[in-house]
Amino acid sequence: MKENTRPYLHLYARIQFTFKDHKTAPYSVHTHRLSIDCFQFVVHGVKIPVDFNAYDISIIDQKANGPIKTLTFEYESGRGLFFSDSYTSEVYDEIWRENGLSPEQVTAEFLSHADSLEEILFTFSSPNIESYDILDFQVLNLNLYDQNNKFELPGTVLNKITSKTIQ
Repeated sequence: MKENTRPYLHLYARIQFTFKDHKTAPYSVHTHRLSIDCFQFVVHGVKIPVDFNAYDISIIDQKANGPIKTLTFEYESGRGLFFSDSYTSEVYDEIWRENGLSPEQVTAEFLSHADSLEEILFTFSSPNIESYDILDFQVLNLNLYDQNNKFELPGTVLNKITSKTIQ
């Protein structure tokens, strides 16, 4: 078995999602309906998509004001339902190589120097997805960790997000 040479990389984010619900059914969102498949950082002008093999999403707050619903949740890489893995997925290795980076260079410290968090690929699956209008999606905070250090992305970086792809 090949030894993993990727650096330990752990990502924690608190995210708020607001939508208009056109259904008349009682409001209830379950974590199995939520997934995040990519965080795209821009570091020194280079786009660096990052995905994780294992992660957990926990709903920490749900509010409803008529048809307007607000959901706050935590995303934490490394902790999966069936296994844990605190390393990045191999899915973007080719893109990294095209940008002159090896997987070993994509570390928590490196990503903490991001100019912006450009895109998040967010999936909110529902049997009646057409009954929702997405109103807002905000990253409230995002921390990166290696085995010894915590790196917090400042609000100025998080506020520069230009694309929240919601499927």
